[in-house]
Amino acid sequence: MFERLDIGIPGEKHLLRLMAAEQVADGLPARLTAVARCGDETFGVVYHQITRDDDNCEVLCKAWLLRLAETAQGSFYWDDMLPSCTSCDRQLEPLRVQKKCPVCKGQKGSGKCFHLSCYDPPWNKCQESAGASVRSYCGSHPFFGGFSDRKFGDSGSVPLWEEGLSDLDSGYFGMVLTATRRGDACEFFVLPGYRDGEETLPRHISISDGGPSIITSSQLQNCEGCSVSGIIFMQSPHLFLLVEKMGGENCIWRMLPGQTGWTIDRKEVEAEEKEFRKQIIQCGKAQEGGSLVGLSKASLWVMDLPQRLPTSTTAADLAKKVSWRKVLDLDKHDEKAERDIFDWQDDEAVPDRLLAAGPTDNQVIIFRKEGSEVKPWLLVDLPSGGTETRVVEITSTTSVPWKTKEDKLLASVVRIHHKSSGYLFFDEGGRTYRLRDEEILLKKDAWIAPSFHVEPDQRVVTFRFPEENGAARCCLSSTLSRFEYFQKALARWQEGASAEVVVSDATTQTFDLLLRYFHTGEVDGKAGLEGCLGLLELGNKYLLPHLVAICMTKILRMLAETDFLVNQQATLMADLLIVAGEINASGAFKFKIMERIACVRPDLTHNPEFLSRVSARSVDLLATLLSSLSCEGTHSYSRAAKRRKVELSRQKALWRQGSAAPTWSARCLEGAVLS
Repeated sequence: MFERLDIGIPGEKHLLRLMAAEQVADGLPARLTAVARCGDETFGVVYHQITRDDDNCEVLCKAWLLRLAETAQGSFYWDDMLPSCTSCDRQLEPLRVQKKCPVCKGQKGSGKCFHLSCYDPPWNKCQESAGASVRSYCGSHPFFGGFSDRKFGDSGSVPLWEEGLSDLDSGYFGMVLTATRRGDACEFFVLPGYRDGEETLPRHISISDGGPSIITSSQLQNCEGCSVSGIIFMQSPHLFLLVEKMGGENCIWRMLPGQTGWTIDRKEVEAEEKEFRKQIIQCGKAQEGGSLVGLSKASLWVMDLPQRLPTSTTAADLAKKVSWRKVLDLDKHDEKAERDIFDWQDDEAVPDRLLAAGPTDNQVIIFRKEGSEVKPWLLVDLPSGGTETRVVEITSTTSVPWKTKEDKLLASVVRIHHKSSGYLFFDEGGRTYRLRDEEILLKKDAWIAPSFHVEPDQRVVTFRFPEENGAARCCLSSTLSRFEYFQKALARWQEGASAEVVVSDATTQTFDLLLRYFHTGEVDGKAGLEGCLGLLELGNKYLLPHLVAICMTKILRMLAETDFLVNQQATLMADLLIVAGEINASGAFKFKIMERIACVRPDLTHNPEFLSRVSARSVDLLATLLSSLSCEGTHSYSRAAKRRKVELSRQKALWRQGSAAPTWSARCLEGAVLS
């Protein structure tokens, strides 16, 4: 998990640990080819390839649509969207006697559909209704992780859909996935990527929260062709898609639902061909017009969208109203522009720059490949009204692997909010990596290795601890002068003249961790919650954003472990909440701490020590925490189901009050470069 690098410090070997981003979801026994966000959820298309003897195609691809579900601890797993019982909230199980499908009435063939119901013994009302209220996979079976299961059986023979590939396409099953929520259903459009063989039709998939059908799939007619990008960008007055075809042509699709399927009319946007290779996102609020943002080989482009359109608007009408305008030349911001990394003629290659939505409506982030890793590179603010684009360089304390031994990253980065706020990256094996907001910082705040060359005015700075019998720690002034706080202190303050600093708010044990950080840029891996909390306070006091970022990340990773959290003392948790509310770079960090307390340690809100300690420093902080516990209704659920409902209620109450925007995004406007 860590790469160890020696750094030259005389007399001793120190190790700089480059921390890897968390892998929050395990791989799949299948291949992941595309992901998309729908509402607050992430979905992905997975497939198996089966080689067969056939005159027309050598490979048969069987595909499913899965959802990335999140656990209470903040990890993720790929889920089949198996529904829960409306009475007891227990996950439905396969109907013991599979009968004729209530959705298609058996028209899709015997054994093609799969039905579920509730069989929870303690709940008589569920038993009595078992088989009466049935939810169905119409025309397919769930993926079930691709394994033969004693309860669910072997699902591998009935995918959501299947497609034959020529031998030239074997090994690459490219897809473009875009989605939107309409009423109680999630609507997906799957556009085929590059195919060397016959033209393949796009596909529509619908997932319903209610009704008998869980998921259904159908082909779209009269729209053959290969696509490299696609995004749903408007729902009113109709569903509109922007589709980038192979070769760079941009087309507007208008989608009209009907009883026999979707009707599509298309029109090419008249503009110079641009290749975005899945690097298109929506920026701003769709109901207010907003814009599309596209990342090409060397430029950032914006397409402004109209706010209101008449119901008679066709694809041709909309295509006349929109066009791409360049807002940023990337190469002038990239001193190390290695344009030979990515071959734009290779249909399977992943661009070396990836685009994602920013923390606020009018911001985007560009990630960049650096060697074998991916890190954030530019935060771009795109203000409305035609004002100038602002750009600031960013980086992170962790990085995402560009490629494992078997699988490379997909060309899609997903922005998530609230308790897991940050970015999700995916590889072809289904592994999912998270880069937290707390791990990102402005590049100017990144840690810089110290210089140990002897300077003429070199001094030794002494830190004295009067509360520990005059204990002292020493550090070279050249090591400290890299940091703004000490640079000013040594130059202007009384301590600067005497080269002596009095420390009354930290122990020597915590300060030793700080000295280690000064020299190595890392936090001791053995530092527990108390040590990281002490360092977090010092990082905030001495204006060390990089140290603050490391400490916030380590604390959140510790608190994700429920067994660890339940054993922490009330006074330590109170101090953690207080510090989280006071640090300059907090952003949503304090709300994440509150969320873990509210969901895992609500007992603390009845602990006199915890209450008195927090209220003495911040009544507002305590009030925010307590208000999240007063929003729970009474429900007749099972114990486990009720616990999940209570946790969800507390989380919603907290995030209604909290802003998920990190501090570094707000600082984009301060001293940013105008393009």
